[in-house]
Amino acid sequence: MANEGDPEPTLAEIIKLSVGSLRRYRGMTRQQVADAMGVGIRTYDRFENGEGGFEFKRCVVFCRAIGGADPYALFFGVLAKDAHLALAAADNKMMLAIISLTLNLSARLREDVGLLKAQPIVSAATTMMDGLYAKAKERDVFSADWLEEHERRLRAYLEPDEPE
Repeated sequence: MANEGDPEPTLAEIIKLSVGSLRRYRGMTRQQVADAMGVGIRTYDRFENGEGGFEFKRCVVFCRAIGGADPYALFFGVLAKDAHLALAAADNKMMLAIISLTLNLSARLREDVGLLKAQPIVSAATTMMDGLYAKAKERDVFSADWLEEHERRLRAYLEPDEPE
C-alpha cells in the first residue's frame, strides 16, 4: 500500500505488478506464458507492462494460460488499483463467486432488482463480508493452534529424552 503523499500508481504500474506477480507466483517465465497464450513474447510483454489497454478477454486468456486463476480477481484488482487483491483472490475465486451471486440475484429479480435500495444492499454485503472476515480469522486461529500442537509433537520426537 502506498504511503500518504506518494503519487497514486498508474494503471500500467498496477497491471504490471498484478500480472507479473501472478505469473511469478505460478512459477512461469514470460516466454512460457506467451506460448500458453498463443502470442509472441513482445505481445505478452506489452500486456504484462500494461501497454495497449486492459481488456477482460485478455485477462481470461492470461488466467487460463497460468493454470486457471480467477480472471475476475485480476480484472477487478486492476480496476480497483489493488494488486494484492488480484494475487490473493486468484485461487479462491472470491470475485467469481461475488459476481456470479450478483448475476444470480439479478436473474431471479429481473426488473425488480431496480427496486432494491442502497441501504439493504450495503447492509447485506457488509454482513457477508463480516462473515468472510470472521471465517478467515477463525482459520488463522485454528491454523496457528494446529501448527503449535504439531510442532510440539515433532519436538517431542526430535528432542532426546530426559535422563531418569
